Amino acid sequence: MKATRIGGTVVLSGLHDETGPFPAADIIRREIIVRGSYCYSDEDFQSALGHLETGAMRLDPWIEEAPLEEGGTWFERLLSEPGNVSKVLLRPLDRCPWTIRKSSSSSPAPTASGCSPR
Repeated sequence: MKATRIGGTVVLSGLHDETGPFPAADIIRREIIVRGSYCYSDEDFQSALGHLETGAMRLDPWIEEAPLEEGGTWFERLLSEPGNVSKVLLRPLDRCPWTIRKSSSSSPAPTASGCSPR
C-alpha cells in the first residue's frame, strides 16, 4: 500500500491467506481503491497470448526451465532469493524439453521444437 499513490488502485489477485493485517486507516486517508480479482476472463487470456505473439510481453527472465531433479533447489531459491524468477518449469528427462525462446527470436512464446506426442 505504501507504494500506491493517493487515489490509486490496488488489485489483490489469486488466493491469499484467509486473514491478514490490512492498513485500513491508510487506505481511507489516501482514498485508495482496493479490488479483488480471483480469476481472469477469456478476453484477458486472449489479450495476453496476443502480447506474447507480438513480443510486447515476454516470459523470460521471469520463467526458467530446469530438469526435474533440480526442483528442490529451485523451490528453496524461490523461497529465499527469487531474483527476477517467479516460476520454474520442471521437465522430466524422458519427456520432450519445452523451451522459452530467448530475446533473439521474434516470438517469445513457449514452443516444443522437434517434439512428437507419445
